[in-house]
Amino acid sequence: VPAPPLGEKMFFEPNIDPDKLDYCPFLKHEPFRAQEEFARHIRRSFGKDIIIIRWCQGPYGGSMVASYDVDEFLHSKEFDILCAQPNYNRRTPGVACGVRLPLASFHKNGKIYINEFDLRTWAGSAGETELRVVGLSNAIDPIMWASIHRKVAGQMIANNMGWWYLDMANGWFEPPEIVSDIAGVMKTVNKIELNAQNKFTPSAALVIDGDGMTMRNFGGHYYSTHDQVMLGDQQQLLAGSAVPFDSYFMNDLLADPKITEKYQTLIFAGMYHIDSKRQKFFQNLRNRSQSLVFLSGCGYLGGLKETFDLNLKELSRPNSHEIQSMNGINHVSLLHTKALANSTGAKPESHMLPPRLSLEQKTGMLVHAVYTQDKAPAIAEIPFGTGKVIYICEPGGLTPEYFNLIVKESGGYVASTTGGFQADMNGSFLSLHCLRSGTYTIQLPFETEVINLKNGRKIPSANKSFELNAEVGSTYWFELKK
Repeated sequence: VPAPPLGEKMFFEPNIDPDKLDYCPFLKHEPFRAQEEFARHIRRSFGKDIIIIRWCQGPYGGSMVASYDVDEFLHSKEFDILCAQPNYNRRTPGVACGVRLPLASFHKNGKIYINEFDLRTWAGSAGETELRVVGLSNAIDPIMWASIHRKVAGQMIANNMGWWYLDMANGWFEPPEIVSDIAGVMKTVNKIELNAQNKFTPSAALVIDGDGMTMRNFGGHYYSTHDQVMLGDQQQLLAGSAVPFDSYFMNDLLADPKITEKYQTLIFAGMYHIDSKRQKFFQNLRNRSQSLVFLSGCGYLGGLKETFDLNLKELSRPNSHEIQSMNGINHVSLLHTKALANSTGAKPESHMLPPRLSLEQKTGMLVHAVYTQDKAPAIAEIPFGTGKVIYICEPGGLTPEYFNLIVKESGGYVASTTGGFQADMNGSFLSLHCLRSGTYTIQLPFETEVINLKNGRKIPSANKSFELNAEVGSTYWFELKK
């Protein structure tokens, strides 16, 4: 079934393209089913309990090799663990490095995630060009190593997941400083795991619609930046917001809607078709004072009008993706899509980039940002029952600062009201990776004793907060003791 060129069609429509909507999930899911058959045979052949691990390539990254079958993995009885690796470029100190996988859904379905630390170091870079080692976030000294190591390890500790070290150069981790640092991190892990945890649930959750993601016409080009911008890079922006958040697949929320009761802010991604099942799900949220945030493209294939009385439209291909803030909100003017266009060499009007979407204005709509080209709404808010709906029309347009503001206004928890960090935490552990130097007031979700894990000293805290003088590129670990 030939897929139309990307320029002709961004999404396949359920009523018009049923054959292609069959074929795209087949392309992405059938290889996993073959893996399942191998795993089933291996498990049966061993005749005893074994653990089976599978690899995951760049989930929702837009390329033909990117994994779109993680939802299938979570509900498989044959696999126990999924392994992937942190983004190469984003390992660098001073850059947020989020996980694209919905780890809360992993916990719900009894699966384990292992992050593969193939971290490059000065000990194994002989013969590499300078440009290549920079692009791979090569640690050039022990200080840089420690920051990278703690950023990615802290994220796994906070999410109660694991990692392993992969030495691809026969010597990356041999320097004594690295050996000592790995031992120190593992000692910290053991200490944290032994201590009883305070109860902590983030105030926000990202919800990925795995079914919707396969409605995209990703077959029209080997590498489509659409998904990279609309989900992959967007998750990295959220990681830099100083807001801890959970991440789920939509199918888990449909199966257990009570999950939503724990959160004040819910962000929906990849829900390109809001079908009757999803419409009913949202109607049941009307009587909650929650902020429902929809990322670009949600409802493109229908259901937005029936559910929220919103009309989504596609605008002309732009000269730029610049947006302008409204209503005194100064946090939404991030030219993320334009920046990606510059980095990929694609022109803003190119079909290699997602289109500009907008909403028809209506009574009661509060427009927070417009496109500078034609003043069409780029970010808008409407009341929904006792809560509200915020629609991010611009692809990749939910900035870290605006996400922080939404969560704060919803009465939720943020580690820093002024951002500046990647914040990963659970009830007994807090990891802060500094993205902008300064003196910060770090908020705590509950009264607790705070221990600096670098030196074991108690940090003075009052009113559920403490002061931190942070340097960009540094990672700070704290124990939260009952």
